[in-house]
Amino acid sequence: MDKEGNGVERGAGKPIMEMVREEISRRRLAERISEIGFDPDEMVRFDSPSYDDAVVGVTNDGRLVYDYELMAESLAKSDGISIEDAIEFIDYNAIGSLAGGDAGMPVVLYKFRD
Repeated sequence: MDKEGNGVERGAGKPIMEMVREEISRRRLAERISEIGFDPDEMVRFDSPSYDDAVVGVTNDGRLVYDYELMAESLAKSDGISIEDAIEFIDYNAIGSLAGGDAGMPVVLYKFRD
């Protein structure tokens, strides 16, 4: 909410087609999770932004696995910001929210660099 109490949420100014693509992406991710035997409604997901297009798998105990680089690319593209700003946002807001190590929390994959 903004200072005046209006329900302003992330992405409120996005074009309709972009919001439709995001909804399709969310539904497809839910289908893929269900196909491998997990309930997508029971999984902890990043939200606002969702990073659904950065999900690369599911752990054996049912946690979503996000690719760190794809998260940064997704945020940079959707918000029109630099990769560096996206990484700073992710490190503080998304990765920071994982502190405490709740058993159901998502996993963020950092790939080895050659």
